[in-house]
Amino acid sequence: GGFGRLSREMEAANARLAAFSRRVRVAAAAAVAAAAAAGVAMIRSGLQTVDAQAKLAQSLGTTVASIQTLERAGELGGVSMSGIEQATKDLTRRLAPAAEALSERHPLAATLVLRAMIDFTLTRSRAKRYRYAAEHLVSCARLARDIPDFGAFETHDAYVARLKEEHGRKFGFCSLTAA
Repeated sequence: GGFGRLSREMEAANARLAAFSRRVRVAAAAAVAAAAAAGVAMIRSGLQTVDAQAKLAQSLGTTVASIQTLERAGELGGVSMSGIEQATKDLTRRLAPAAEALSERHPLAATLVLRAMIDFTLTRSRAKRYRYAAEHLVSCARLARDIPDFGAFETHDAYVARLKEEHGRKFGFCSLTAA
């Protein structure tokens, strides 16, 4: 009687303990998996941030450290990084009218502004802007006729040769130009 009942209670307790142990192992495994997933997400997010900073730094011709400083300054001033990026895009949009304004009296200065936009587009492989870069190159060719001396800067022909050398495989751009 009593011994059999004690034995059954012990078996039932062992079964409950084994079931509890399995639930703890499953919960622990889930917690480890969740922590690992969170860690991977944090690393991925961090890498995406660094990648975005690196791309912005390259597009502005500066360093990641300076972008990080700019980002921190923006945070302190209440300006988001997307606000800063938008400001750089707005500046780029204003360069074409600036080159146009310079073209009649200062063709070399206008050419250098246009080349900066062309170089930016091709170096960053901004395929959506290739059409504008090709138009800028046509403008450079037109302006070159009014530049008697390029001074320390490349002549138009030398510039076009360098573009071919450095970006000749960018068919989307090359197909739009005689270059």
